[in-house]
Amino acid sequence: MPVIRSKLLIQEEDGSPTGRPITLKVSNGTLTDNGDNTFSLDTSAGSGATTALDNLASVAINTSLLSDTTNTDALGSAAKAWSDLFLGDGSVIDWNSDVALTHSANTLTFTGGTVALGTATATGGLTGNITGNASGTAATVTDAAQAAITTAANLPWTGLKAGTDGEVPTFDSSGNPAFVAVGTATHVLTSNGAGAAPTFQAASGGGNPSWISWHPPMSATAGWSATAVNGGTRTQAGQAGTRLDTSTNSGASEHVYLETPTGITTVMFGSATKTMFGCWFFENGAGAASTVWMGIGEVTVAGTGITFTPDQAGFKRIGVAGVFTASATNGNGTTETATAIAATANGGLSFVKDGTTDIKFYKNGSLVATHTTNLPNGSDGTYLGGMAVSNNSTTDNTAYTWHTWNMELRNV
Repeated sequence: MPVIRSKLLIQEEDGSPTGRPITLKVSNGTLTDNGDNTFSLDTSAGSGATTALDNLASVAINTSLLSDTTNTDALGSAAKAWSDLFLGDGSVIDWNSDVALTHSANTLTFTGGTVALGTATATGGLTGNITGNASGTAATVTDAAQAAITTAANLPWTGLKAGTDGEVPTFDSSGNPAFVAVGTATHVLTSNGAGAAPTFQAASGGGNPSWISWHPPMSATAGWSATAVNGGTRTQAGQAGTRLDTSTNSGASEHVYLETPTGITTVMFGSATKTMFGCWFFENGAGAASTVWMGIGEVTVAGTGITFTPDQAGFKRIGVAGVFTASATNGNGTTETATAIAATANGGLSFVKDGTTDIKFYKNGSLVATHTTNLPNGSDGTYLGGMAVSNNSTTDNTAYTWHTWNMELRNV
């Protein structure tokens, strides 16, 4: 025990003398008057730290350690870091009541703000399991993280979020992932063309496929009607087809056609039925000024020319001063739509009218035009189809041969 060999003078706060103490308590032990002008300092009750906190080996903290000023004192430093931090169950790390990290059994809960994670790269990434929703403002995932997401082996079909029974994944007009809504029983998935998502729609027609087909013989005049102006003629010769001549009379024409029972053209052009037409034609000699038409429906034929605005769909070839142009044509009773095609004198011509959607025109098997405006609707309803020639008020004989003629109506 250390001994202090000096006099100890105890005074009141105002400086007046006080009694001589027997025992005096000090911060780290007991100071005792030995009665022989000495004092003893007994520190055996504990070996506490100094004011520099350099002797904490046996100290048990039994109260809160508080900084004297908020947000000023550090625990450790860049040069002197602490090793491990052990916290108890239910402990909380609180950042000035702004955000907090709270422990519960097997869970750390972050509250009050946003967790900003680093960038996933080829050599180091972000891994772990997320319960709940992950969201943010970043618009792009790149590098190795992107490859991990977009590679099929790492993103299996079964890894997608749950959806609705019967929905079909697709991409919308902007290229973004989307779902096709569930259709009604017996509906079929139908393409709506480029730039639009498919939809479930009722099957066209339903039931068993059915069709009506016309293949009128080209060698017989029975069933065919003809209207001639100024000497126009027709010659039907079996496999050689039907030839139409205008004659050399000025303003001559010839029109051969099938007359239709009432209502057929309305079904043919006005409903959702597919209408198909095909023929093969040959130019025997076209006048420098001339017009020829072949197709389904009705046109107005005169020695001065042919009018194409009535209900019709087909092909026309017009000569002006020896220069010929050909077009795919259709009319709705008041207005014509026409698209120029190659003006060759011979070939196979056909078209398919898909209900009230469009008409696709073909020449020698190749698509040459698609029309979606002024489609025929069956309002004229007089002729089923035919062929016509006019010498456009000249004295030239214009002659074409029509080798075959076929038309079908289908509900599929």
